This record gives sequence, C-alpha cells and structure tokens, in this order.
Amino acid sequence: MSRVAKVALSAALFSFLAQPVSLIFADPPAPASDSKAVSRGNNGVRRALNHPLPAIKFDATPMSDVIDFLADATTSNFSVVGVSLDAAHVAKDTPITLRMSSEVQLRKVLARVLDQAAGAGVLTFYTDEGVIEITTQEASDKVLYSRIYPIQDLLFQPQDFTNAPSLSLQNAGQGQTGGGGGGGGGQSQQGLFTNTTTTNNTDQKNSQTDRANEIIKLITDTVKPELWQVNGGTATISFFRGNLIVNAPRSIHEQLESE
Repeated sequence: MSRVAKVALSAALFSFLAQPVSLIFADPPAPASDSKAVSRGNNGVRRALNHPLPAIKFDATPMSDVIDFLADATTSNFSVVGVSLDAAHVAKDTPITLRMSSEVQLRKVLARVLDQAAGAGVLTFYTDEGVIEITTQEASDKVLYSRIYPIQDLLFQPQDFTNAPSLSLQNAGQGQTGGGGGGGGGQSQQGLFTNTTTTNNTDQKNSQTDRANEIIKLITDTVKPELWQVNGGTATISFFRGNLIVNAPRSIHEQLESE
C-alpha cells in the first residue's frame, strides 16, 4: 500500500472514530418489564398471609400500632387507604383488643382486626404488587377486573344411549352374499352392528350452552348476588367457547378461585 493510501485510510478511520458515541452504538435496550418481579412480590405476600403468627395479645392497642406489629412480624408491606377509612368513619387509633394463640395465619388475624375496627364487611384487604392494601369493601368493589375461567370439565355430560347397537353375525353374513359374476344387484352391505345412531353436534353444543347458563345463574345467585349486573350491580359474566369471561371486583374473583 502506497504512503498516500495509508494516509487516506488513517484519515478516514480517525474521522469515523471521532463521531459521537450515539452514532456508533445503538440506543440501549428498553428496560425489561418488571411483571416477573411483581409476580414474585405478590407470591411472597400471599405466602406471608398464610404464614402462622406467634401468640397475639392486643389490649386496646391503636389500630395503626397493630398494623405496624403485623408488618414487622411478617416483614410484609402494608398500605392503609386513609381516605377510605375516613369515609367509613374509622380512625387509625381505633383500639383493638385481640388475643389469639399461635399457629393462626396472618390473613385470619388481619380479618379479625378489621372486623373489630369497623364491623363485619366494612373493611377488607387484598394484595397488589407485593403490598397488602387495606381499604373499605365498598371502594374495593368499585374496581372491576377481567379474568377467564375454563369450565370444559363442568360442561361434560355422559350420554344415555337408549338405542345401543347390537351384534348380528347373521346380518354380516347376509351382507357378504351378492349376485354372481361380480355384477351389480347384490344385497346391500350390512355391518356387524345394527340399530346404530349418531350424535347430533348441534344438540351437543346446545346442551353445553344450557349447562353453562345453569352455572352462570348459580354463580350470580350465590356469589355476591348484589354485585352482578343482572341484579342491579356492575359485574358481568358470559360464556364463550368453554370459558367463563368474568368482569368483576376482587371479592368475586377470590370466591370463584377458592371453589
């Protein structure tokens, strides 16, 4: 390579390397979704809710101190929605008196504390992104979540065969006789089984739909009936291809998932 060529190549290389870094390297990749981290956090909180606590003894202890104790004992994150508590006329210093032996799960203790603070069914708790949220049942039921529940197993119904096939060797033998010479005109072929019937696919689909409608009615009549749209609420439920599509508050999903 001539001296002139080497100088030209060096100049080109120097010019390339002198460009801003943003032009040489691609932009850094966007941060990965933290959905897995959120899922791990929720799983940890659920385990904490099922974890047995030591013996509990509260004597007119302020509710806020009780929550702090439960948070420290289980290393869990708690969040109390103050606006909701104010609306329910529940003060954070509401005295709690509770005594429970060991081996009682956190969820049971927390439910007793909230019932004592405001009365049964007024306050509730749920897990959200690794945090135990405490709010009113009314506020919680205003937020709807959509989930899909497969119910194919519940739709299966064994059929009753009233015209079961029977074995007939005579018909099979007759079916094999025919006209001589291999020409047409022989007797029609008959199989070993007679009185056979086929299932109508349309009837089968209709029966599944009917069964699904029965399940839907059972749910809307027994699981928080007042929250369903058919009863004047906002929650909805529908059947589609072997699945129930439910748009409802957490309290409904919790009951459906526990079944």
